[in-house]
Amino acid sequence: MGVRGSGRRPLPTKLKLLRGETRTSRLNHREPQPPSGVVRKPSGLSRHASRVWDGFAPTVRSMGTLTRADVPAFTILCELMASFEQVVTRQGSQRDRDALRRLAGALRPYLECFGLTPSARTRIAVSRAEAPVSRWAGDIDDTSA
Repeated sequence: MGVRGSGRRPLPTKLKLLRGETRTSRLNHREPQPPSGVVRKPSGLSRHASRVWDGFAPTVRSMGTLTRADVPAFTILCELMASFEQVVTRQGSQRDRDALRRLAGALRPYLECFGLTPSARTRIAVSRAEAPVSRWAGDIDDTSA
């Protein structure tokens, strides 16, 4: 008997459909979708966390992993990262090394949620509006001219 949350996380319905799932009993057609709109930096961030937000937000927005629904979790990520960076700059004592270990453990799941680790990006699927590619694009041979 496993603990709550053990095992693989369920795949999003869109990803199941892309992988070819045909059994409707395995699809959640009422899966909640994050609201669209502009993601705004919360006003209550600490000064250091605000700098972390400014550094990471453009990246995760362009990857499609930061939506308005994700702002609370991303805020926690920014505050944890700010604390981690502050401890790194003053590290030296055993207490600082212990704090770094705890903060690194707390940071990891948030970094993975937003695709900020290489292995996390392999498990995340986002929808992107890509420009259509011409089916003839690869057939042009410019070397004959």
